Amino acid sequence: MRCSAKDLKKALDTIGPAVSKAPHDEKIESDFVRVVVNSDHTVDLYGASADIIITTRIGCTADKPFEFIVKATQFKNIVSRLPGEISIVKRYNEVSIKSSRSEYVINSIDIFPDIPKLTTKGSVTANAGIAEGILKRVKICALPKPTKPELHGVMIHIGNEFIEFCATDAVRVAYEWTEAAGENRGAGTISLSAAKLIEKFCKDASKKGKDAVVHFTIGKRYLLFVAYPHFILAKLIEKDRFLDIGKLVPKTFSVSGTVSVNEIISSLNQAENILRDSVDPGAVINIIHNPDGQSSLTVEAKNEYSRSKMTESIDAVTVTGKTDTKSGVEQHNERLYSSEVKVNAGIIKDMISVLGDQKDSTVTISLPDHPALPVVIESPKHKNYRGLIMGMIE
Repeated sequence: MRCSAKDLKKALDTIGPAVSKAPHDEKIESDFVRVVVNSDHTVDLYGASADIIITTRIGCTADKPFEFIVKATQFKNIVSRLPGEISIVKRYNEVSIKSSRSEYVINSIDIFPDIPKLTTKGSVTANAGIAEGILKRVKICALPKPTKPELHGVMIHIGNEFIEFCATDAVRVAYEWTEAAGENRGAGTISLSAAKLIEKFCKDASKKGKDAVVHFTIGKRYLLFVAYPHFILAKLIEKDRFLDIGKLVPKTFSVSGTVSVNEIISSLNQAENILRDSVDPGAVINIIHNPDGQSSLTVEAKNEYSRSKMTESIDAVTVTGKTDTKSGVEQHNERLYSSEVKVNAGIIKDMISVLGDQKDSTVTISLPDHPALPVVIESPKHKNYRGLIMGMIE
């Protein structure tokens, strides 16, 4: 088999997250790569860890099909040193890797994790750029560490004409959906590491053009993601589960305000600085609805330990008074009205920061009329997005 050393190294980099960064698992040796030379002059490379299997394909020239399994790190180190075209030959339990000036011989083995067969429940085709953006906005709310595995991931639900994503760490929730062409239904939760990898592959695919697509297929135990020539098989942490966010959104809002993303991020950064050594990470957000003047949103933070305090007011683009979420009817828009809630400054900042970095990007924050209900975050730019965060009850 003959192929480009550069293409082979790039393929080894692609499957790397399932090899070098894979968690140790007694049943799976993660530092091996399976190389399959096909009769159609292509090469498939497989990397496997405890929760994901990554496959990618490159072109080659081959006399006949064959395959081998070698140590991934050793194989990559050799390929990285070789220029131009290389030839690979398997002889019994040895693999010869040769360039115009060098030759390396390494041992091959016969053990590699079985590639599971996928029993399809639902499958859709989605726009790569849109899928990347949704994963970026949603995954921020997943639990960063796997202390609770069911919260350390992203939920995916596939329908006949849509795909929706959701993540929660039990304090906040992010949800978004998009139209997608597909069939049947299926739902499941993938790990946060798998979600990040799929986001990266979506980003790479979107560079091919605004109409580039990716494919999601949910089976009984795995999610198959395809951004050709790359494939990811991600193990489902939970099966047939998706959060019904409609039941979590308050039926009425006390007050809602739309402000600049950049301005509120700046204010929340100042709040975080004030609260840096405080045991209380909460900042108070106050929205004032003033029909006769400039409505505003105020961020206030107080550190009892250092006796420091900050208050910063932001002119609002729009503010509405108490509103029914079903009808959208504002119940008292002709008088001065305000409401406030205390939230974790760092957590809400993270949620808002992924909603847009352009100067004209805005975010709508709606405060509930009861302290036990969540604050709702919406993006005028991303109409299908909803973010929820619980207030801090003192």
